[in-house]
Amino acid sequence: MNLSKENFYKYGDPMCSHINVGSGHELSILRLANIIKKIVGYKGKIIFDKKKPDGVEKKLLSSKIINKLGWRPKIKLVNGLTNVYNLYKKQHDLF
Repeated sequence: MNLSKENFYKYGDPMCSHINVGSGHELSILRLANIIKKIVGYKGKIIFDKKKPDGVEKKLLSSKIINKLGWRPKIKLVNGLTNVYNLYKKQHDLF
């Protein structure tokens, strides 16, 4: 990303070397698992161990800073995951 120091310090935090990038939309682990299941063609069941901790209820990445700089995601999550999976298969001569 070509970002001047002036804009970085204007919108970012001088004590932080990165800017969060995300879609701004929440997605549960179950929903994500089902999306991946469909992409890879997994026919089995997804089972969560209810004896284990659930972790944090919500994890929404704030993209306010990068959005102020004009950035928006260009690829939908499903398309990105599909592209990465297809690239992986191609690179490893799978299927």
